[in-house]
Amino acid sequence: MNPDQFAGETEMGLGTGATAKVSQDERRPVILIVDDSAPHARMVADALETGGFETLVATSSAAAIAMFLETRTDAVILDVLMPHMDGYDVCARIRDFSDVPTIMLSALRNEAEIVQGLNAGADDYVTKPFNVSELIARVGAQLRRVHRQDENRRRMHIEADDLSIDLDGRRVSRGGTDIRLSPTEFRLLSYLAANRGRVVPHNELITQL
Repeated sequence: MNPDQFAGETEMGLGTGATAKVSQDERRPVILIVDDSAPHARMVADALETGGFETLVATSSAAAIAMFLETRTDAVILDVLMPHMDGYDVCARIRDFSDVPTIMLSALRNEAEIVQGLNAGADDYVTKPFNVSELIARVGAQLRRVHRQDENRRRMHIEADDLSIDLDGRRVSRGGTDIRLSPTEFRLLSYLAANRGRVVPHNELITQL
């Protein structure tokens, strides 16, 4: 998909940091807010910035997709009712190439509309009017979920020089070539690789047999 084919109004907002809940030494999560009403989008951005997030605002569906492709985005908040391409379609388009946390924020509150948003790929659905603290908490919850998933993936995969160990798939490769190991050999190698950099006592290694 070529980002140049999209155009629209965009603006960037950065929080002051006065009430930020994220350390100034840390990279603050960037939230893309998509709403064809600029005042509404700015209101959501201001709310999130009080929670320590940086925000990007797109006031058209095309601009939202272009901005998502061109910038680092940690989560997306989508309005539903927008011209040309509604929030459901934008969410589905984003899902074609990303699993970024996505929250629908809409005045539509019927069960069928909420279900449609979730089926389009949204991770959460918040109805307007919304509580600022709740929205910040929901965004934070989605970011923590992604962080835990990333941590779990890292724990299930060990890299040591050119050696790669997939703990979940129980596969070992070196320099891109698969190595066949017995179950005992796999357990021993995995334990040694996970404890690389220290001497593993013999009696400790025996417990892995």
